[in-house]
Amino acid sequence: MSRRYVGEGALETIDVLGGKPLVVLLGVLPAACIALGAVLATRPGMTAVLAPLAVGTLVPLWLGWRSGFWRALGSVLRREPRPTFRVELDDLTVQSSGRHGAMLVFDWFEIERYSPSDLGLVLWLRTPKDGANCVLLPRRFFPAEDWDPLVALVREKLPSSAKAHDASVAARTQSTRGRTLRTVVLWCVLLVVCYAVYQVLTEPGR
Repeated sequence: MSRRYVGEGALETIDVLGGKPLVVLLGVLPAACIALGAVLATRPGMTAVLAPLAVGTLVPLWLGWRSGFWRALGSVLRREPRPTFRVELDDLTVQSSGRHGAMLVFDWFEIERYSPSDLGLVLWLRTPKDGANCVLLPRRFFPAEDWDPLVALVREKLPSSAKAHDASVAARTQSTRGRTLRTVVLWCVLLVVCYAVYQVLTEPGR
């Protein structure tokens, strides 16, 4: 029996702009640098700081141009209608909405790996095709009961990426457990030291 999953919907504003991390980096950071520069410009003797601060502001501005953030922001500010996004997966291919509503078709061997994101999953292509370098799989576009089987299909088709992802999750989990254990031990040692100091200070005759 062939497996087939279909998701459809419209991206939200934060998704159109590239996700929360990109919005924070390219939206908040330059604005904060500009505001800080304006404050420093009014203080005597702080003009030497303005040059490196201006250079630091140019970096996220350049990244925004390279990533298409400013173009996407312009479309949002102009309130342009957002086209419906559609993606289909089966045992043979992955199909995704492209520009002007055309469906782009990718064979599974054209996809190198997958990675989780705020949206759901991102399938990264080995080489860009028809102007696309990845396929988005927004979780909220799919029925809830289809998501786990869909993830299982992706992991089955990209086993090396699944192994790498599992190893990364296991390493982060182990690291978190180690940090938690060290924190508990340090707090216990600190409490013992504080108790010992208290006993010394309250010892009769002192």
